Amino acid sequence: MPSCAGTAALSPSRGLDWRCNTQRKGVPVTQIPATQHAIQIVGVDEIVHNTEKPVDEVGPFQLLLQVEACGICFSDTKLLHAFDSHPRKAEVISGIDLDALPDPLPVGSRVLAALGPKMRELAGNRSAGVHPYLGTPALTRISREELGPGPLVAPEQAAVLSTDVDHARRVARDHLSRYLVLPNYARSIVRVGFDEADLADGGSDRLVDTLVVHGDEAAIAGRVDEHREAGADHVCVQVLNDDPVALPREEWRRLAPALVAG
Repeated sequence: MPSCAGTAALSPSRGLDWRCNTQRKGVPVTQIPATQHAIQIVGVDEIVHNTEKPVDEVGPFQLLLQVEACGICFSDTKLLHAFDSHPRKAEVISGIDLDALPDPLPVGSRVLAALGPKMRELAGNRSAGVHPYLGTPALTRISREELGPGPLVAPEQAAVLSTDVDHARRVARDHLSRYLVLPNYARSIVRVGFDEADLADGGSDRLVDTLVVHGDEAAIAGRVDEHREAGADHVCVQVLNDDPVALPREEWRRLAPALVAG
């Protein structure tokens, strides 16, 4: 694969618009600025807006993406409050301004990964809709009821294409291990009918089977239908397997006919 730099953007009419300038044939990578804007954590509860952060050079087998907007993850806020005392170097920061950039994305071209009612309210007022992670049909129903008929509801649904229940749950628990310990996801899970006991020891079977559907193609398509019946406009199926790094191409090929049928 050649060295490559490019930009990716979400187009309402065409979906993901990817442009790549390759150097294999001597085509220069153009219009890459020398500096970029960056929000940097420099101390406890201290953030600076760096307008002169150098843009890294593109190396072999690397991509350079232009990011138009970004948000703060829950793990970022923990780092902000702890800084040097955080093991990887909380409260959610209020005052999110989706239009603070000089050239912000239009309301109809952005969605929020909203899990709770306040973020859903923000999404309904200031974006095209929601894209909740660790989605369940119950969360999809709540999202649709709160947002009403207009905004986009596009939940993520994890899946393991395997009829071996023990194997599928092992893959699912490995995937979920990083999320069940995070308070924001834990709160979201409890809000849709689970309790603290379901979160313990890698997750109860009931919780694991809800967050990560497993079985044959019909079982996974059935879960997608549950989301649609609950009000989803689109369901983003994340296919998991034994190797979290490898692309599940074979599973995609097997699932595609079942997911697009009808």
